[in-house]
Parts: sequence; C-alpha cells; structure tokens
Amino acid sequence: MTSEKKFTVYEMIGQDIKQKILSGEYKPNEKLPSVLELCKIYKTSDATVRKSFEILKKEGYVYSQKRIGIFVADYKLQRYVYCFHELENLKNHIDN
Repeated sequence: MTSEKKFTVYEMIGQDIKQKILSGEYKPNEKLPSVLELCKIYKTSDATVRKSFEILKKEGYVYSQKRIGIFVADYKLQRYVYCFHELENLKNHIDN
C-alpha cells in the first residue's frame, strides 16, 4: 500500500502557476493569463482554474483587480501573508 498523496486538478494547476511565479517566469505585478486562456492551456473548466486562483490568493501569490485580471503579488507581500497564515494555523492548533 502506498501513501502517495493524490492531487486534484486545481491543486496541480495552482502548483504549476506557483512554480512559474517562484522561478521568475511570472514577475511581481505582472498580469497572468486570463481564466479562458488557462482553461485552454490546462484543458479544464473555468471553475477548476478559478479554484486554483482562490488557493493562490489565500496563499498570497496572486491578487485580483475586478474586471481587469489576476496579477502576481509582490514577493514581500507573499512572505507576510504566509507568516500570518502560519500564525493563524498555530493559534487554531493551540485553541483546539
């Protein structure tokens, strides 16, 4: 029996976009391809791509501007968001 973690399609897309951000392929404040373009690239639905973006937003890798698009967040902002989430997770763990 293997203990390999199975990833959902939206997690794999999110990881791919995150890797492109971390590698510098996508620069801070650069507009990412549209949801429609990413649907074509990843051959999936818009709901799946949007779920990937939701996770990347929560992790601080991207931000959105209504009716304009999704952009790569500044690395310093990403780091602060990550630290905040880690503190929040620690607090939740202690409270439970």
